[in-house]
Amino acid sequence: MAARVALALSFAADFRDLFEVRGAHRSGRGQDLPPVVAADAVTLRYQGLDDVLRTATLAFCPAPTRLSGHAAEFELALATGSRTDLYVEVSLAAAEQPSRARFRAASARARHLARSSRRRGTTFWSSSRLFNEWLGKSRADLALLTTEFATGPYPYAGIPWFSTAFGRDAIVTALQTLWLDPTLARGVLGFLAEHR
Repeated sequence: MAARVALALSFAADFRDLFEVRGAHRSGRGQDLPPVVAADAVTLRYQGLDDVLRTATLAFCPAPTRLSGHAAEFELALATGSRTDLYVEVSLAAAEQPSRARFRAASARARHLARSSRRRGTTFWSSSRLFNEWLGKSRADLALLTTEFATGPYPYAGIPWFSTAFGRDAIVTALQTLWLDPTLARGVLGFLAEHR
């Protein structure tokens, strides 16, 4: 016997500045613009004081029964022992419709990049199990902070507050890891030269 299930997902975006999130107060803010709602996606928008339009698009598959600028409502019919998959994708702009194939492809790309990052550079081993574990954990942490650009790998300053490019921090990191992975230094220098 099928059961009818109502599911509602609420969402919002305040487009707060990183320092506002951390507790700083601003004298002025930009303007929240009305969301753009389609049959299977909604785009939240904010016009900053710097006149830059910032967006966050949520796409759904299957399309919700009802979709507004703040909620997606689904009415599902589930047979005994059955399963239903709902896909939600959040991006800066409208993308392809979310699906199992897109999720699996993105997951495979992420695994490949993580493996490639771990294989890059020197492989180091010592007679100390604790030192080897420390080095492995340090390399894994650095790999998590590293973003691939056209200029090469670049270590961001820190997650979540400083997930962006800081020149001095990246130069120090590249210098400290030069003996393990010189490609990191090449990527940092290339990026900084391009963005001077």
